[in-house]
Amino acid sequence: MQEHLEDRHLHVVAPPGSGKTVLGLEVALRINEATLILCPSLAIRNQWIDRFCELFLQSQNTPDWISTDLGKPGFLTVSTYQGLHAVCKSDLVAHQDPVKLLKQAGVQCIVLDEAHHLQAAWWKSIMQVKKVLDPWLVSLTATPPYDLRAREWERYAELTGPVDIEIAVPALVLEGDLCPHQDYIYLSRPTDEEAKKIGAFRMRREEIYELLLSDEKLLQACKTHPCFAEPEQDLEWIYGNIDQYAALIIFLNQRGQKVSEVHLDIMGDRKLKIPASNTMVMETLVSFFLFSEDKHFEKFEDHQSELSRILKAQGVLEKRKLELTESREAYKTLSSSLSKLRSVEEIISLEHASMGSRLRLVVLTDYIRKESLAKTIENTLPLNKIGVLPIFEQLRRAEFPELRIGVLTGSIVIIPNSALDALKSQLSNKRQQAIRSTNLAYDASYLQVDTGSSESGVLVTAVTKIFQQGHIEVLIGTKALLGEGWDAPAINSLILATFVGSFVLSNQMRGRAIRSVRDLPNKTGNIWHLACIDPSASDGGPDLALIKRRLQTFVGVSTSAPLRITNGMDRLGLNQRIQGETEMQKANERTRSLASARESLYQNWTTALDEGIQFCESVQIPYTAKKDYKSQKQLLYDGTLRNMAIGLGIGMFDFMMSYFSQLAKLTKTNSALVKVVAIALAATALRFSAKAINTFRLYLKHRDIAEEFEKVAHVVLDTLCEIDVIQSPRNQLKITCERSFNGTISCYLQGCSKYEEAAFLGAIQELLAPIQNPRYLIWRKTNVMDLISQNDFYAVPSLVGRKKKFAEIYASKWSQKLGKCQLIFTRNIEGRKHLLHARMNALSAQFDTRTARTKAWT
Repeated sequence: MQEHLEDRHLHVVAPPGSGKTVLGLEVALRINEATLILCPSLAIRNQWIDRFCELFLQSQNTPDWISTDLGKPGFLTVSTYQGLHAVCKSDLVAHQDPVKLLKQAGVQCIVLDEAHHLQAAWWKSIMQVKKVLDPWLVSLTATPPYDLRAREWERYAELTGPVDIEIAVPALVLEGDLCPHQDYIYLSRPTDEEAKKIGAFRMRREEIYELLLSDEKLLQACKTHPCFAEPEQDLEWIYGNIDQYAALIIFLNQRGQKVSEVHLDIMGDRKLKIPASNTMVMETLVSFFLFSEDKHFEKFEDHQSELSRILKAQGVLEKRKLELTESREAYKTLSSSLSKLRSVEEIISLEHASMGSRLRLVVLTDYIRKESLAKTIENTLPLNKIGVLPIFEQLRRAEFPELRIGVLTGSIVIIPNSALDALKSQLSNKRQQAIRSTNLAYDASYLQVDTGSSESGVLVTAVTKIFQQGHIEVLIGTKALLGEGWDAPAINSLILATFVGSFVLSNQMRGRAIRSVRDLPNKTGNIWHLACIDPSASDGGPDLALIKRRLQTFVGVSTSAPLRITNGMDRLGLNQRIQGETEMQKANERTRSLASARESLYQNWTTALDEGIQFCESVQIPYTAKKDYKSQKQLLYDGTLRNMAIGLGIGMFDFMMSYFSQLAKLTKTNSALVKVVAIALAATALRFSAKAINTFRLYLKHRDIAEEFEKVAHVVLDTLCEIDVIQSPRNQLKITCERSFNGTISCYLQGCSKYEEAAFLGAIQELLAPIQNPRYLIWRKTNVMDLISQNDFYAVPSLVGRKKKFAEIYASKWSQKLGKCQLIFTRNIEGRKHLLHARMNALSAQFDTRTARTKAWT
């Protein structure tokens, strides 16, 4: 630790539940100076104080020298980021400078909890304090903002210092700080009413699409637009509005309007096949027509108003946003489907049967839904929304025998009647007297508890403790209260009945269930994700897509051999194209079987941990051709070689027949038969040679950049090193590119910091993603013996493209390693022309590389 503190900074990255609070307190004790601890919420602030008193003072009483008031700092002051920002912004605390007060108190150590929050205004306040105090600064986070731009990361690192150590989940499981755990996806189908609603929307969307496609006034507006009618006079507009121009051309082509060679020349390819129209194209075109304020459309104002009215009435236009491809309405219906209430019930039934009284299960959701709490002697209110109280009611009405259920939110707390004495034992005598408990009007076995708003934090702590003791086995709460910083290591099962897809909050919520417990050495954690399948979507629909995005950030052990610790949804072995009821039930049955086998989960982690020594993150490029990788490779390589070999063999045979023909003439033998055979063989040779050339042309035309991927990766790395994005010594850096049995290529970088690794992998992903609107393009033109011509465009990654000098370095290195290329600046007319060509080619080919960031224990 002393080595890391030489620059007066310690920046530690570790997963939720790994003991960062204890680490921060231990470091502060070793520095042994007046300390300021800053947290993102009041609940977490109180947790730091409780943990310090419990572990280091062995006392439940808070000493006077611990303060929560920035106006009266103590030897240990614990506050929130909001609190510090407020006093710094007002610049007065009791008519004194708050920073001066901290300096007078001798504060020489600052601990930042969940430091990833410090990206906006709070950062300025902390920097103000840091500059005056020049303290030791300890930064703790589970989710460092590696996705920041280079300048934003530099600002973040200016405060926290570079990441000194990042502790991966597998390493913590290996050390026993985290328990073996697994993510499970539990599937449901929308209710009949919800399915009708989704089906009606999809039908309505198709009708709207056809209506727009056949709209004669829209057709007239587009074909008379100067960019189509007089393109050569409107080039500046075209190259400044590529998306709109492309959508207009595709629409008009779909409507049977002739797209002249002039347009094909503008797009850079007379052989370009204009793609078919679709909902994405129509969204772009109609949004352009309605909202661009293009002068040409002024004469169509009446139709614009009428079309807007129709689209709003149909529910696909809201706040100048047209939704034909993605529907918030369909997504909300699936994500909040009432079928998830039944899913929660089935999961809890499974977990209770498996764990019995050892079960400590938490359900996190987004809303309380107070309207589900009846005041009558019977609660027959319909459960028509997902939320804390509807979930409580679903479970209460299911009448699980001997299952103790509780509710913990900021405004409503419900406990089993049997847990009241245990709750009171966690409170002081004064607070016991303040507690108010009343039976639920419709169920006397449950109490609603209140201690007054000023004591809400005390009640949260007390309910948490009796939950850990087992007086409550299932606790239902909101992600706002329990999602970040809430501490209950006894949790062994977590249900995320929430719409959240973001990495930071999802990771924080999941961290509640993976803490190890000293008294439970064989603890395992099950994390349940609820997905409502859209039966009309081949990929499962948007709700499953959200779960897939969420799981991309989480790591765990695979559910089948070979056992590996990696991220993503693939490790769960779930068929992502589930549509029928039978398929869904089969998938859930497999999930239930896996979730019940906790001993196998523990052993699987042990086996997988033995297979690696470090955690590596890589970019994966999947093989996306319709044929499998092996057969496609056979087709390209073997087809070419076979045809060339046949052609060469027959050519040699033809030469021999010609030789025999000449010999026949010399010997005056009848040579007619020999000539016929020679002609036939020569024709066959030409035929197979033509096939060989055509196959070779196809190979070059459709070859993937993956074939040269390692060279590309070195170009990116060398450039990032030269422009100082990556500052680790170049001779310590190693790129590894591997191709798996199914053709997928993985690339990872070793020997650098985590931020540098993230910058490298992010640049690779930008390079391989469909071209959008980069500042610079790499243009590589291939011409083989005047027979095959190919134009390839690649986006220059934004880290490089932000400066011309950097982009030129990149192009130079590309030329050295991959062959001659041209650097195209896309912010002028000529550059926009090339960008249009690149974008139209990508649309025509329906290009989608689908790269993914993958983490693996290797």
